[in-house]
Amino acid sequence: MPRRVQDIVPNDRRSIRDVVLPKTKDIDSTRERVPLERKSSRIKDELVLKIHKKNSVSEDKETLEKKEQMRRVVMTPSQRKKNSFKKKGLPIAILSVVVVIILAGFIASRYFSRAVFTITPKVFPVAVSNTLVIKPGVTADLSYDVITMKTSQSVTVSAIDGQVFSAKAEGTVNVYNAFSTSSVRLIAGTRLSGDSGLIYRLKSSIVIPGYTKSDGSIVAGKMATPIIADQPGSNYNMAKSDMVGDLKAVAYKGGNRYDTIYARLASDVTGGLLGAKKTVVPSVMASSTASLKSSLLSTLLKQVKGSVPNGYILYDTAYSSAFNAPIVSGTEKNKAVITIQGTVYGIIFKKFDLVAKLAGLGAVSGFSKYGYTSPGLEELSFAITNMKDFAPEKKGTLIVNMKGDMKLIGTIPVDELKKSLAGKSLADSQNILKIYSAVIENADGELVPPWSKIPLDASRITINVKSP
Repeated sequence: MPRRVQDIVPNDRRSIRDVVLPKTKDIDSTRERVPLERKSSRIKDELVLKIHKKNSVSEDKETLEKKEQMRRVVMTPSQRKKNSFKKKGLPIAILSVVVVIILAGFIASRYFSRAVFTITPKVFPVAVSNTLVIKPGVTADLSYDVITMKTSQSVTVSAIDGQVFSAKAEGTVNVYNAFSTSSVRLIAGTRLSGDSGLIYRLKSSIVIPGYTKSDGSIVAGKMATPIIADQPGSNYNMAKSDMVGDLKAVAYKGGNRYDTIYARLASDVTGGLLGAKKTVVPSVMASSTASLKSSLLSTLLKQVKGSVPNGYILYDTAYSSAFNAPIVSGTEKNKAVITIQGTVYGIIFKKFDLVAKLAGLGAVSGFSKYGYTSPGLEELSFAITNMKDFAPEKKGTLIVNMKGDMKLIGTIPVDELKKSLAGKSLADSQNILKIYSAVIENADGELVPPWSKIPLDASRITINVKSP
């Protein structure tokens, strides 16, 4: 039997339908009043909707959790690995960057590093003001050697022809016997000839001693004797310094004695003349002689300076010179040839001995085996105070006065130092540099990059030596 639904009517017989609802601000006054039952129904629907939504949210959360659990259960290994990689990707990337940075630093320090050292060498200043008494070639703390150069020069000038004059050139030779241990006799008039083909004769007979032996070597017997030109003429005049080769006995040509019995000039051969005697005006003679001496001196000094051996020093004023009397000759009419021979004796010293004498042996030995340079040594003033009495050809005593300032600067063994420093740390380099304290005053080092060691490759090590 269906239930009957009907309104509940209060006792006073008033129904809910008779209740008048008040007007609201959001309801237009023109609208019809909404029956209470419709409004109640709407409110009820809204409440039901809210409850449904709340229940739906709870259900959605539960559903999502269940779905996530189901997804994890059914996920393949490759999917799980990919998901795990996504979570761990960032730390791995950071670690990779760190490894790359470390590797780059290692490569830079090993293959691209550079080292630069700035070194100040040890300096010992020397103020020189000394008068030295020096003897030649003795075992003293300081001695000197002599370089001798000779040559002659000529000039043609105007002259007055005098009477016809004829003269043969004369000189002295040393005749040697390397042929026999027995003496050899040469008679006066024996002809001697050299590369020029000119003939000279012995002025007297001589007996040449036989040769001897010393340490297995032959020492030829020797005899000095005068010679004279075979014919008159200035072309027979011959300077000792200009002679090339020996004079041989013409009679021995083709035999064993030709090369073993020979003569060498002991003096110049001069005085040869053929033709009119020449007279030169004194003023022309004086000016020509002075010009020849000046030119000879300049030429001979260049030759001496070019002959100074390594380790020796020659000062510009450390020499003496000598000139022979001028010889006047010539065959051209109203012309004369003036010839002068000059000799220069260059006086040289061993640098080491001279520095040790001026600075003291202690100062020199303080640089140990590494040595030193001596800037200023060549610029010292040098004067021979006994020039009038000094005879270099006789190896006499030399007195000199020297003044000026010089320095002794330690020589830095750059190549050796690079080898010693290669592969070491910057801290260890200080101990290595102390080994060279004899020539190093102080040193600073720098590495690029700063954390690296000194390169093993010496080409990437730079050593700058400060100029004191």
